[in-house]
Amino acid sequence: LRTLNQTQLNAEDFVDLSGRVCKTVRSALVPEGLALRMYYLEVSHSCHTRGCKGIPFPPESHGFLYWHLQPDGPPVSGHVRFRITKSSDPATFPSGHDLQLPDGRIWNIPLLRIARCSRYSGLRVHLLSENLVTAKVLDSA
Repeated sequence: LRTLNQTQLNAEDFVDLSGRVCKTVRSALVPEGLALRMYYLEVSHSCHTRGCKGIPFPPESHGFLYWHLQPDGPPVSGHVRFRITKSSDPATFPSGHDLQLPDGRIWNIPLLRIARCSRYSGLRVHLLSENLVTAKVLDSA
């Protein structure tokens, strides 16, 4: 993973999550030991869950992870989403759609969880490195 900034994506940022219960994603901006483990739908929502227990990502779950913040939303409302695209070409990002959970809600990793859960420490480092969030926002979450 190079970036979560949707305006900076390239083919290297394309990820295939199809059929995986969890996927480990490594960031070039984060030390090796802080890789991100992503789940589609976990059995346990504990911040300290170890291992991969849950429902696998649906078929055709390939695309780009990105940081999402509503233009008029407060910084603490930001979250990581997964945009499903037809190819690894970032030009397909606008015509893609966000991954949904079985109940129709959009799959995401909210900033509140990123700020408070130790398993997202690498994601915190990545967001800070890209200046997508500030330390002040993380501390207030």
